Amino acid sequence: VFDLIIFRYILDNNDLVKNRKVLDVGCGCGAGSIAAAKMKAKRVVANDIDEYAVTATKMNAELNDVTIETSTENLVGDPCGEFDTILIGDMFYDEEFANILFEWLHRLTAEGKTVLIGDPGRHGLTTKRQGAMTLLARYQLPPHSCMENHGFTHTTVWQLNK
Repeated sequence: VFDLIIFRYILDNNDLVKNRKVLDVGCGCGAGSIAAAKMKAKRVVANDIDEYAVTATKMNAELNDVTIETSTENLVGDPCGEFDTILIGDMFYDEEFANILFEWLHRLTAEGKTVLIGDPGRHGLTTKRQGAMTLLARYQLPPHSCMENHGFTHTTVWQLNK
């Protein structure tokens, strides 16, 4: 459900992806990638190290009549030279991995890339880290989603500051 929040935000704010090259890291079912493609991104690559996620993304892209590229390569740490916008959805499960992600994402923003993060309030996205980001949107989850997602009641979209 958390990648659907990035989907919703992109549909409401298409200027963040229109005519841009978008990389969706940890794409899950591909919702963010599909939204970017529908909002006329120049190029979209859906990336997840989970082959089942990439398969689901391909199926969902076909159902939504959009063309996206896919990759199962671990791109965390990659310079991502050809991309303008990086989407990250719900990947801050623990402090150790959050440290790795933020070090990488800060390098990307220093190079001028836009980084959008969808997160339900995982403990790896600490208050200190939130200070380096701008809150773009906060969405209330429907009751059935709260029960299905371990009690999370809302989710947020952040932009990492440059």
